[in-house]
Amino acid sequence: MFKENNGHFQTTFFDAGGYLSKTRQKKLEESEENTFYHMVFKQINEKDFECLYSEKGSRPNAPVNRMVSAIILKEKKGWTTKEMMEQVDFNLKTRRALGINDLSEEAFCEATYFNFTDRLLSHYIKIGRKLTRAGI
Repeated sequence: MFKENNGHFQTTFFDAGGYLSKTRQKKLEESEENTFYHMVFKQINEKDFECLYSEKGSRPNAPVNRMVSAIILKEKKGWTTKEMMEQVDFNLKTRRALGINDLSEEAFCEATYFNFTDRLLSHYIKIGRKLTRAGI
């Protein structure tokens, strides 16, 4: 079941920025990853990926904008999947790039990531069209 991710617009008590000094908050705001969040992550139209999910009632998808952004970062940085998962789980800047502000929130699990990339590939093979201008 497809569900859009709007949680990144909300702040929580566990928001990472609240634990940083003013100097570090400013560094995070001026980081390449924060720019990525605004210029890439927030621009992803999740509805473009709705066709990858069942119309029947089922568990909701992991946030599509997070997984697409993770794919882009993985390729941009030359990370293996394992390295990408480490960055997503433990790197504050990478989590910011993926719109994750809550330190206790899990981005997605590795199996979900692989299932999503499989769906993307299957869709491309079946339809012959990529879902984004970024070539994903």
